[in-house]
Amino acid sequence: MILGELGSGAQGSVKKAAHLPSKKVIALKEIIIQNNPEVSKSIILELRALHECNHPNIIKSYGAFLRSDNVTIALEYMNAGSLA
Repeated sequence: MILGELGSGAQGSVKKAAHLPSKKVIALKEIIIQNNPEVSKSIILELRALHECNHPNIIKSYGAFLRSDNVTIALEYMNAGSLA
């Protein structure tokens, strides 16, 4: 269940959501692909890094899925605001 939008940029958006079975609040990062090889390569690198990294100071990745022209990555929700 989508709870609201956290931010957006040129490549997509991040939404706050609730994972109903676990009752966890998560962040859903949606990235628009549009058959762009550079974007696809960047997404693959990010997914690989998130999958391989298990550290208390790095956000957790709960998985990703592909829908038509975008990739959605389920991430640990951090309520401290923007990294900027």
